Amino acid sequence: MDTPGTVFARFFVLVVAVVGPAPGSCYGVHADPAIREMIARFDEAKTDPTTVDAAFDFARNVAATRPADPIPLVYEGSLAALKARDGWLPWRRLANLHLALDLMGEATDIVAKAGTPATQRLEVEMVRGITCAQIPTIFGQESVARGDLVHAYADPGFSTMSAGDRATALAWLAVLARRAGDPSASARYLHAARAASFGVADAIWSGR
Repeated sequence: MDTPGTVFARFFVLVVAVVGPAPGSCYGVHADPAIREMIARFDEAKTDPTTVDAAFDFARNVAATRPADPIPLVYEGSLAALKARDGWLPWRRLANLHLALDLMGEATDIVAKAGTPATQRLEVEMVRGITCAQIPTIFGQESVARGDLVHAYADPGFSTMSAGDRATALAWLAVLARRAGDPSASARYLHAARAASFGVADAIWSGR
C-alpha cells in the first residue's frame, strides 16, 4: 500500500506551472515594490525549479517584516508547496506541504477578520484555492480548494482578472466538482473556463 509520502511524491505536480498565469501576473495590484518583486519571483518559480528556494526565502523575508499582511504569507505558503513539488526526499516534501498549508491557513485567518479589503480576500482565495486544488486527495484539501474558488468566483473582482487566471480557477472548479460527483456543476464551470481561455481550461481538464 502506498504511504502518504509515496503518493505525494508521485502525484503532486502543480499544473499551474505549465498553464497558469504568464510571468509577471498576479491576482492583485500592489504598490509595495517588495511584494511586486515577490510575486514576480513566484511566477518565475512556477516554471523554473532552480529559482524556487530563492523565491521562497525572499517571500519569507517579506512576510517577516509585514506580519499582519496576508499577501506575503499566502505566497510564501504556495512557494512552500512548490518546494514540496520539487524536493527529492518524501519526508521533506511532506514537511514543506504541511508548512504550505499552515502558512496559507494563517493568511486565510487574517482575511477572515472584519474590515479586511475585499481585494486581499480575493487574492488569498485564488492563491490558496489553486494551490490546494492540486494537492493529492489523500491530504483532504479538495473541500478547502473548492470553498476558496467558489468564493473567488462569486467576488465582483473576479471578472476583472486576466482570462488565464479566470480559466485556471474555473477549470479547477470543474475538476473538483467532477471528483465530488456533481457533473452538472462540473459542466457549467468547464464551459465558463473554456469561454475565458480554451487552451488553459483544456490543459487543466485533460490533465485531471
